[in-house]
Amino acid sequence: MPWGARKVVNPLEILLILAAAVFFIARQFLPRRVNRFSLVLLPAALAYLAWRSLPASIPPAQSLELMANVVVALAGGLWQAAATHVYEKDGAWWMRGGAGYLLAWVALLAGRMVLRLAFEGPAGAWGAAAMSTMWMMYLDAAVAWGVRSIVVYLRHPRIGAALARS
Repeated sequence: MPWGARKVVNPLEILLILAAAVFFIARQFLPRRVNRFSLVLLPAALAYLAWRSLPASIPPAQSLELMANVVVALAGGLWQAAATHVYEKDGAWWMRGGAGYLLAWVALLAGRMVLRLAFEGPAGAWGAAAMSTMWMMYLDAAVAWGVRSIVVYLRHPRIGAALARS
């Protein structure tokens, strides 16, 4: 589908994506054991979804939007890593987000919308065209979660054993 072409929006797809996002973000507030899913598999799955939904060609203007989004996602991932509390309790590694983590997600989503408005105007940011760059949203989330995972691991290398077991 050429850039700027309108794609029919599937409301069920949007609802499922929003529900999944709310679920994964809400989980960050609860203490949970460090595991491979959230630190390795989730960013990899999001990157795969982005790759699978890439358009055949990316126009120059959309390439600029992509670069700006990746910079915002990198910053968001660093912020998320700083807001993720990792600790050892009873021989197990645990992690939990907090208000800073939620603020990082709000800032990421707001930054994404501002960039969409700047590059595509109101119709692209809110209308059916938003689905034509769904791959970019997957990539943003993959970069943010991936950077968070890498930084959390670098700050707490002893979680490697927990990742190997999970």
